[in-house]
Amino acid sequence: MNKSTISLFAAFVCLLTLNACAKKPVAPVAEIAPAAPVVLTQATDSGEAPAPAGLSTEPVSEAAAPTVSLLKLEKVFFEFDAYTLTPQAREILARNAEWLRKDPAARLTIEGHCDERGADEYNLALGQRRADAAKNYLVSLGIAAERLTGISYGEERPAAAGSNENAWSQNRRAELR
Repeated sequence: MNKSTISLFAAFVCLLTLNACAKKPVAPVAEIAPAAPVVLTQATDSGEAPAPAGLSTEPVSEAAAPTVSLLKLEKVFFEFDAYTLTPQAREILARNAEWLRKDPAARLTIEGHCDERGADEYNLALGQRRADAAKNYLVSLGIAAERLTGISYGEERPAAAGSNENAWSQNRRAELR
């Protein structure tokens, strides 16, 4: 074989290889997108579907479901340097427990948070005690402990920026997700 035949053969092999490696067409997003989210609602005489008492709502994008809302569990707040549940926190957790009873398959992570004051290690421990306090109260209301996981973020994920009582009071919390 001469050089031109070898070059022609090599070019042919390269073209075959490139053609074989061509990307396959990607399915349009509409074909692979998940179904619309499942939403818990209660019908009323007026035909509206309000959220259960004490639970806030967030609108879903109009593409997914134009007139439907998703439920969001409420946060629990704590006093400075404390993990004891206030009466208001107990009421909030009772409402959240009611929602959990309606969805026995739901599993939650309870996140304990602190304000910026205090050492990192201390705040991590305090955040864990806050998460555990909320979890233990939900268990006392009949929610299975296996459905609940507690974790502490200490001061690492503040809800509000600032170094004042207003910001600190928003950061001393337990969130249910």
